[in-house]
Amino acid sequence: MFHYVSTHNFNDLAELCGDDFGIVDLDPEGNNVMIRTRAEWENWFKTLFAQLDAMHAETFTDILDYKALQDGNLGYLVVEFCQHLKTADKHGRFIA
Repeated sequence: MFHYVSTHNFNDLAELCGDDFGIVDLDPEGNNVMIRTRAEWENWFKTLFAQLDAMHAETFTDILDYKALQDGNLGYLVVEFCQHLKTADKHGRFIA
């Protein structure tokens, strides 16, 4: 999943991701964005990838911690990560 975000590959990311409810992300001004529907999810990533491409920005992710648990037919996982955004003159980090 992180690879598809880093390469701005919407189609493969969309195929992989079925959970589009309750996602919180940040807009370019640092404000929270709640994504509650599939349409909002698709709009968010298509807009984000277009903005990153226009900025010639590089994004990548460092996985800081990963936990997985299976309970019957249901699996859970939690990933703590640091998302990087690099442009020609800046490097931002977001830990989630």
